[in-house]
Amino acid sequence: MRQTLAAGGRLVTGIAEAQVERGLPVTSGHQIYHAFNAANLDLSTALGHVARGHRQLDVLAQGMGIDLTGYGKNHEAPAPEFFTSADASDSIVVG
Repeated sequence: MRQTLAAGGRLVTGIAEAQVERGLPVTSGHQIYHAFNAANLDLSTALGHVARGHRQLDVLAQGMGIDLTGYGKNHEAPAPEFFTSADASDSIVVG
């Protein structure tokens, strides 16, 4: 989710830079801004829920004396290659 959030941020940045570079009015493409920013807000909210869930799980497990390692906690994060777009390339904005 973090990689997708970052890609969405780069995409919105690229749109803004393209608008400025081409001298387009602010109203040009505002629907795209809205859609991508709404998606990024939803991703950010989801990440917050995941983080809160992990904190609550940690507190609960600690109180009950449960080792969460066997349930996937404390495993290494996936390799960067795991986070790719559908065609295995990074998102870019072409000007």
